[in-house]
Amino acid sequence: MARENVFGLTALSQRILDAGRDDYYGHGGSHFDLQDSLFLERLDGSDRAAPSAPAELSASNDATGAVTLTWRPSSDDVGPVNYVLFRDGVGLARTVSSEGGTVSLTDYRPEGVTVEYAVKASDAVGHLSRPTSLRFTVGLGIVDGNGGLLRDTVAPPAIDDVRVTKGKTGVTLRWDAVRDPGGLRGYRIAVGGKTLGVVSGRSATIPRTRLGRSPVSIAPVDRAGNAGPPVTVSIRSMR
Repeated sequence: MARENVFGLTALSQRILDAGRDDYYGHGGSHFDLQDSLFLERLDGSDRAAPSAPAELSASNDATGAVTLTWRPSSDDVGPVNYVLFRDGVGLARTVSSEGGTVSLTDYRPEGVTVEYAVKASDAVGHLSRPTSLRFTVGLGIVDGNGGLLRDTVAPPAIDDVRVTKGKTGVTLRWDAVRDPGGLRGYRIAVGGKTLGVVSGRSATIPRTRLGRSPVSIAPVDRAGNAGPPVTVSIRSMR
């Protein structure tokens, strides 16, 4: 019989909890086992350390408002590693690790909206890494707490239309300017995939001797080096 203390209560040390380990911990049955709870540390497990924090977190977006976040994989003493993504402090998604290269997730946000993203690495037993975070303004890039641009990670939009003027010795291409919040460097002109140069204006004349049978492509490039989608002008339209 269990011994009682002076207050008439049985001391916890005198009680046997989960006798036979078939009720709560290590029972091996089909119902939930407390040893698998993410709120408890398994002292008999081999995974005792949290993964490293994700590195090189970056964000960009395309013309549809799809925000792509990328980061370098974390390491863990046991593995594998999952990643939990947060938007403005709220859990957004979870993805699995890759063996190498870059891990990425895509979110959708309206143009001009500023959000704070954070990524944590999580191992198989629930250990979480330190968060890696950034603030991102859709259509602009990575910003500071006041909205100032820190790093332009968003490419310019594509050129809408290219007008062709044919000449005896060359072909002149003209287009409307595109706008980039971080500033535009110019337009990259390529023939058959080979870059001829970057022009600052809205037109370029290409000698017929350089055309051959290859199409011409024009892509806007911002000051950070981000290139927008190229527009291709077929060789047939320039003959």
